[in-house]
Amino acid sequence: MNIDIRLVNAIKKLLDKYIDTRHRLVQKKKDRNWSKKFIKQNKFIYRLNDELFINVYEDSLLCKLIVEGFEEAEISFLRRFLRPSDIFIDIGSNIGLFSIHAANIVGEKGSVFAYEPTPKTFTRLIENIQLNNLENIKAFNIGISDSKGTLCLKVSSSGFDAWNTFVGQEDFKFSRQVDVPVETLDDIYQYTFSENKSSIALIKIDVEGWERHVLIGAQSILKKQDAPVLMVEFTETNLLAAGTNCYEIYDLVASYGYKWYTYDFKENILSFDPKRIHYPYNNLFAIKNLNYVNSRLNEND
Repeated sequence: MNIDIRLVNAIKKLLDKYIDTRHRLVQKKKDRNWSKKFIKQNKFIYRLNDELFINVYEDSLLCKLIVEGFEEAEISFLRRFLRPSDIFIDIGSNIGLFSIHAANIVGEKGSVFAYEPTPKTFTRLIENIQLNNLENIKAFNIGISDSKGTLCLKVSSSGFDAWNTFVGQEDFKFSRQVDVPVETLDDIYQYTFSENKSSIALIKIDVEGWERHVLIGAQSILKKQDAPVLMVEFTETNLLAAGTNCYEIYDLVASYGYKWYTYDFKENILSFDPKRIHYPYNNLFAIKNLNYVNSRLNEND
């Protein structure tokens, strides 16, 4: 059977145009519905579950993503893995989505340490902590890096607040700069936790390309046999802009004795994740004792 290639290509172009138009219309409808939520106000309270709430803001793309269902797998892991009295560290906490969930689980005997360098975002983090009356979250308006000092933070004024970064890149998203204090996680550990007093269960790292610096500054903690589980964002564009890459992050954490895993939250299964060629956007989990982590995840099943 003869096939007219020109006809096939013409049909494909029409289909592509239809799909693109459909996508644009759906997105416009979503944007209109989003804007309607903010009549005479710049924020509203969104219910996360039966116990927790969060302020979401009109000028934040992340807030829109939260309402649409943001990082369900990661939040599911956190809620299944953490236990009362645990310590959770949230590096790049933004307005506190993960910190709020964690604080609800670890309870009065546990602690959450939230680090958010952007001043405006930090104010919103405090608002959300107060909204939920969570006294077990200790929030700090600083960044985490590989040495103590001051760094220049590139800040968005156009909705991309979740992508604020220490990485020295030119990007239309970042219209302002602000100098912020930074410390290492190892130094913080020394003056925050006395010896053998508490162990950290889980650390979330979401720092838009600055992951290598955070991990180097936490090597004393991460080299321990009972080191915490890590939840780390892998986004190659951010890391390349920072002068590193996903391979380097993968190998650095592996050198501390970890193995990397993906998490299927619907099946509640961790799967070993070999080094990949391409990391457009992934959140991976670094784990030393897989049996221990699995026992926690499956404890209530």
